[in-house]
Amino acid sequence: MHHLVDWLLNALVILAVAHIVPGIQVRDFRTAMVVALVLGVLTFLLTKPLIVLGTVLLGLMTLPAVLVTFGLFLFIVYFVVKFVVMLLLLRMTATLVSGFTIYDGRALAFGAVLIALLQSLVMVVFH
Repeated sequence: MHHLVDWLLNALVILAVAHIVPGIQVRDFRTAMVVALVLGVLTFLLTKPLIVLGTVLLGLMTLPAVLVTFGLFLFIVYFVVKFVVMLLLLRMTATLVSGFTIYDGRALAFGAVLIALLQSLVMVVFH
């Protein structure tokens, strides 16, 4: 039951973001449900490996900054990688789900940030 409620809440978040961000379009609530499901599955399967890989690679490329800041720069690297992974997952979802369209990069970026913020807010309020 808990997962069903989370799924419905995420679908509502996606519908809200589609109404707020001009470059994101969701056909109807059923499409939002499919988007929430696909995004959830992609997040479950791909987020951890992509974040680890991206953080290691970017951490190695920015090693001098990491060493100078005694590792604190890794927090910035982690959040940048997490944001890029969210962009990729959202773009993949838009490609896989008919009726869910993201028109440009600005809408993708703003939508990713808004989805992350609203999902966090909803989970805090309802859990």
